[in-house]
Amino acid sequence: MKPVIIRAAHVVALIALFVASAGAVDVDNVSAKKMKIKDNADAEKRKVQLLVQDAAIAPSDGYANASVTAAEFVAFSPTTGESATWTSTTCTGDGAENLTCGKEIAISPGKLKVKVQPLADRRFNLDGLVDQLPVSMAIRVHSADDTTSVYYCAVCGNGGADVAKKNGTDGKSVMATKCDIAPCAVLNTGGCCSNGSYCAGGGAADPFACLTDGTITLANAEAGAANTICDASGTCVAPPGTGGTCCQKDSLSYCGTKWAEGNCSDFSGTFSYPRVCNQSGSCVVP
Repeated sequence: MKPVIIRAAHVVALIALFVASAGAVDVDNVSAKKMKIKDNADAEKRKVQLLVQDAAIAPSDGYANASVTAAEFVAFSPTTGESATWTSTTCTGDGAENLTCGKEIAISPGKLKVKVQPLADRRFNLDGLVDQLPVSMAIRVHSADDTTSVYYCAVCGNGGADVAKKNGTDGKSVMATKCDIAPCAVLNTGGCCSNGSYCAGGGAADPFACLTDGTITLANAEAGAANTICDASGTCVAPPGTGGTCCQKDSLSYCGTKWAEGNCSDFSGTFSYPRVCNQSGSCVVP
């Protein structure tokens, strides 16, 4: 996974939109005017919205480059592990000041608007009737080959001047306004990332990295709740978890049914058993 350089900014939900060049990812955290998540049993009625007005959003970041054609969006609660995702390959930069991704995303100097209907299996489920705040909303816009890639980041619902109007305990919505600039906790949070059949521990818990961690793709994956680990079940669980097959490579480790000794070797990893994948990316005895 590429290293991340975080500057500063904030929202009740965190929105990270990133335009990154090869090498380090340069992240601008931004304040947010409004964030809203709406859940419903009817998938057509689910919505995630974000409105940012912040001078940190500038054409010099590269978001309007003509090469920018794709976007990924993640709304994520590090407290509960609930998330919503959305992707697009229809972004168009005018080469000057503006980027649009259909009707869902619009970026111009000082402004960022997001209004998406999350994927059906990534709905940000509020049925648990628990407090979801703070929420992070992250957007990445990038070129097809990732040589251009931009993040803007905002965090909402973590105190300060943020006005938390709804926290999700009603089972219907999460909403906050007037979100201050704050550190972007959604990136490189450590912990666990799972697609339901196998999982990764370490830096892959970044919600974007849960889609592609730079080394291996976790299709349709999402980050687990804070302080969870990856175990033999292939899912994110509270420690200590159940030991199983584990494949470690560099600062990431992978657990679940996929990782037999043979394909771990093919992956140039180090195989061990029975182990779990901890938050630092190591295969350890549970």
